[in-house]
Amino acid sequence: GRAAVSILYATPAQARLLPEPPGGVWPGLRLILIGGARLDTQTRDRLCRFAPNARLHEFYGASETSFITLSDSDTPEGSVGRAYPGVSISVRDDGGQRVRPGRTGEIWVESPYLFSRYLRGATGDTRRRGRGGRALTIGEFGRLDADGYLWLAGRRGRMVTIADRNVFPEEVETCLLGLSGIARAAVLARPDEQRGHRLIAYIDADDGLSDDDILKHCRARLGPLKAPRLICRPAPFPVLASGKPDLRALKAVLSGGAP
Repeated sequence: GRAAVSILYATPAQARLLPEPPGGVWPGLRLILIGGARLDTQTRDRLCRFAPNARLHEFYGASETSFITLSDSDTPEGSVGRAYPGVSISVRDDGGQRVRPGRTGEIWVESPYLFSRYLRGATGDTRRRGRGGRALTIGEFGRLDADGYLWLAGRRGRMVTIADRNVFPEEVETCLLGLSGIARAAVLARPDEQRGHRLIAYIDADDGLSDDDILKHCRARLGPLKAPRLICRPAPFPVLASGKPDLRALKAVLSGGAP
């Protein structure tokens, strides 16, 4: 006989591509695990509507760290949850000092799940500290609140400066994906003589959603500084095997003539 699916493990990009189930729901789905990127509100609500009997957990981690946090039904909107069992998280400034709760800094992890080393190559964003290198960072920035919930900002390697302020493209991408009709989004920066950088949003969206509506949505939620200055709609939209946007391919598009 046929075995009903009871657990769904996916990235947000993969979850957004799931078709509506026959009859409107998956009654046998009991657990949903989402990781690989931040889960936007629109996709979360869609999953909950399709799987009303399932527990939904968002997790945050990386290849170098495995699990770092796990969310549950009590997790505040926008947070990726608290430390995974056995994991200790600290947020530190560039000098290595812990920052106060609510302040943004670099995320450091102590965990039994940390990797040993890269087999080939290296990245300056991945670093160790402490005795025996027991703490590790992959160059991700975020903040811990007083209750231990982690809120992500973005990667050091993607951070840009606009009008002397640090801006993380990941925050803009999350804002874009919260707009109904946008299936995929990636934000890249182009040098700007006056502001330092300007942001360009690459989207895969419904034709009925105008560029002007998208820009107004971003300005209302992020302010004019962080809002993208231009919307581009590459066809086809380049994606990796995981369903995530192919940033390298989009950078080639940008260097090839985006305004």
